[in-house]
Amino acid sequence: MGLVGRSICFSAEPIPADDRYFPNWAPVNRKDGTRSNSGHHVAVGGKFGKIAILDGVTLQPLVKLKDVTSAVDDLKYCGGPRAMLAAASHDIVVDVYDVHKGYVHLSRCRGHMASVTHLDWSLPMFQDVPGQRILQATCAACELLYWDPVSGEQVLENQRDARWESWTCTQGFPVMGVWEDGSDRTDINAVARAKSGQDTFDADKNSVVEAERCAGKFIFNSRIGNSIDVLFCSQVDLNARGTSSPPTTLAR
Repeated sequence: MGLVGRSICFSAEPIPADDRYFPNWAPVNRKDGTRSNSGHHVAVGGKFGKIAILDGVTLQPLVKLKDVTSAVDDLKYCGGPRAMLAAASHDIVVDVYDVHKGYVHLSRCRGHMASVTHLDWSLPMFQDVPGQRILQATCAACELLYWDPVSGEQVLENQRDARWESWTCTQGFPVMGVWEDGSDRTDINAVARAKSGQDTFDADKNSVVEAERCAGKFIFNSRIGNSIDVLFCSQVDLNARGTSSPPTTLAR
């Protein structure tokens, strides 16, 4: 698709095959290669804009999104019942797409004053409205903002009681402990909170990835190769009991 990749994410749940929106797509099972009625998508954000949607197993190109015209720093899918994809970019906006309808553009969330760097989806807000979620994002100016992803309208109410599918935003109460006294807004490049809510990883400009308990107990740090800046970290496995066993972490 002629794209220089900058960010990537997998769909939270399998996407149904539908010739109306994904013609010629024949998803297969990853384990045995047999045909399937649904499959995961991979979204790749471009260094110079645009987003490519690929089959999660075969990497067959499915859709190319052209709304974003500058670097895509973060991409996140949310789970059902209404699957959506959010893209944070240097356009200083977050673009939201309806996945099941062929990635039709739903909204453009405005309000940040600098490049949008990280974003997260809330869990469904109400039991009787399972598709309603809140989208949060942070930018290079250290703002933490919230939106209704369907309308693109900014949500001004405090969301401290909301529950989140992930927490990778570098701002906010759950991760405030990663910022040391005297640090500036460039010190922490990325964070990833474990699903248990107990452990947080942060990547800084000194090539260090650290893990600590949300209560403030330090676990470990690790220097990553010879890199100058660690720009991304993601928690991919954690002891289910939430013990202090070293987790598996991705960083770049």
